[in-house]
Amino acid sequence: MRIWCGEEKEGFNKGQFTYFIEESCLSRGSLKRVKKVLTEGGVLYFGAGEKVFKRISNKFINDLKEFLLANTQYKAVFEMSLKNTLKYQNKLRDFSSIVCRIDKDILSATYRLKVRQNSDIYVFDGNNVATNTISSQELNNMYYATDKMLLEK
Repeated sequence: MRIWCGEEKEGFNKGQFTYFIEESCLSRGSLKRVKKVLTEGGVLYFGAGEKVFKRISNKFINDLKEFLLANTQYKAVFEMSLKNTLKYQNKLRDFSSIVCRIDKDILSATYRLKVRQNSDIYVFDGNNVATNTISSQELNNMYYATDKMLLEK
């Protein structure tokens, strides 16, 4: 597990203070370790470093929900592959922010992304996407110039 903090450099939370949490098995114990390093409100970004989730326990989900209800200065974001988004969609349905990562070069053609949620259908045009270049990102998925390591196990 690694946790670092800094300003979000990508997407719709760009500019917000963020705790980047890189862990493949999200459990009650991993949430306890996260809570020990929190010093101020911000975004809890699970899946940092493009980590692939091997497991997300029900106890973790329940404890995180309780924590967020009691501590409204925090919000949770989950970044995961398309495969894991489909795998964990039921567990994470109560969380408002899930970043589905597609690890393919799909931007070389005109594309649209269609998402259906019950009777609502959303179509996202490739020209209307929040983009960011991560070439300034250094080793291990951190922006070393601005981020601060909090925990490395």
